Amino acid sequence: KKTKVSFSIDERLLREVSNYLEQADCRSRSEFFMKAVEFYVGYLSFENNKTRSEEHTSELQSPNT
Repeated sequence: KKTKVSFSIDERLLREVSNYLEQADCRSRSEFFMKAVEFYVGYLSFENNKTRSEEHTSELQSPNT
């Protein structure tokens, strides 16, 4: 289910989005924004998991005191 939202964006960035619609295989700016947000959320999730994994590995390698 999709929810309609509203936000402000710099005009320059909006023009760039419009220029990349075809390359991103998007039929609308809404589709472009949804793909961009999904990508960024995935990136943040990956970074968060990577940090947790590195912390866990560090804990396993540290001698118990």
